[in-house]
Amino acid sequence: GLPCITSQLSQKGINAPIDKAILAATEPAEYSEKIIKLLTDEDYAKSISSAALIFVKDNYDWEVILSKLNKVVES
Repeated sequence: GLPCITSQLSQKGINAPIDKAILAATEPAEYSEKIIKLLTDEDYAKSISSAALIFVKDNYDWEVILSKLNKVVES
């Protein structure tokens, strides 16, 4: 996966852990800092990418979503 940087507002809809599975910023300087960090620290970039992939699989995989939907429908 690719490490992602999003706005603080968008992150609230995703609900991924900030600075672990996703990076969030509000000002252009913050975006720049985070981009530079990802480009210059390969281990950091891989860490964010791995955590993001796990987060997406655990929360947005079709089987997970269908399981949640079935619980709503059955209740």
